[in-house]
Amino acid sequence: MPWGGGVFTRSNGTYSGADVWEDDEANGFDIVSSRHDTHDQDLAQGINACLNRAGQNAMTANLPMGGKKITGMADGSASSDAATVGQVPVEVALTQAAYDALSPPDSSTYYNIIG
Repeated sequence: MPWGGGVFTRSNGTYSGADVWEDDEANGFDIVSSRHDTHDQDLAQGINACLNRAGQNAMTANLPMGGKKITGMADGSASSDAATVGQVPVEVALTQAAYDALSPPDSSTYYNIIG
């Protein structure tokens, strides 16, 4: 398969790299459908493995971000949208009286206190 690990490799089954068709020509090959169809199919598979930035296809697996951020994102407007940092409460400050008021009435109730 021509697309793996984020690196696309051109190949016609014999030659690989940026000069596949030039290599064929230099070695006396005219257009040979079996060789060039393999090369063109590799291109098609590589393109089909890409996420279209115009939204014409969808992700089919999780997208590792490699430690990078998503930037320029609009605020979410539906419950299924991603939220920006500005839309998420960062901290909740509680007074001791408010904390005491949250004491669970029995052992089956739990609260997550932030702050």
